[in-house]
Amino acid sequence: MTLLKHGKLQELAEEVAKTQIEILALQEVRWPGKGQINKKDYLFYYSGTKEKIGQAGTGFLLMKKIQKYIINFELHNERLCKLSSMMTYSLRLIRFQRAT
Repeated sequence: MTLLKHGKLQELAEEVAKTQIEILALQEVRWPGKGQINKKDYLFYYSGTKEKIGQAGTGFLLMKKIQKYIINFELHNERLCKLSSMMTYSLRLIRFQRAT
């Protein structure tokens, strides 16, 4: 599945909502720039290339019920981002994609 097609992020979020997954690390997001999308049921952080659409990119899809535990999100580049949370313990997730 590619997130480049309209509606695919919503489709992915709906499928994840059917499971017990609360945080999903993604690679090959293929969106340009960096940012976040805040929807009713999920939050999506992404980091992509500056100029090219359709290449590289990483991100995290978070279900809303854990959003309150997120304390930091660092967007480094199209291959590296870090998510920090504070639940009953400290949790740091790093999403790295090696160059191909």
